[in-house]
Amino acid sequence: MDIKINFNFLDGENISILYYNNANNQLYILLSNNPDDEETDRLIAHELSHYLLHPNCYNHNIEIKSKYITNLLDSEANTLAEEILKKHNSHIT
Repeated sequence: MDIKINFNFLDGENISILYYNNANNQLYILLSNNPDDEETDRLIAHELSHYLLHPNCYNHNIEIKSKYITNLLDSEANTLAEEILKKHNSHIT
């Protein structure tokens, strides 16, 4: 899928962002420092789910102003992430 993952990129704990860089045509998953492998896997699966389910929203050129829509997109991503993680016993990183 050619998605680069950058660890220790964001301040805080358990934070992740799916980011598309127009300058180099590259998709990134940016993560905070997460010592817990299980939580890191969950965050990566969540962002991959956004990419698969909401391909037009990941480029950050679209600003979603509705909290309802944001919550709906996150809920859908969480559901798919759970399914992805159920099927993989080992870490996805």
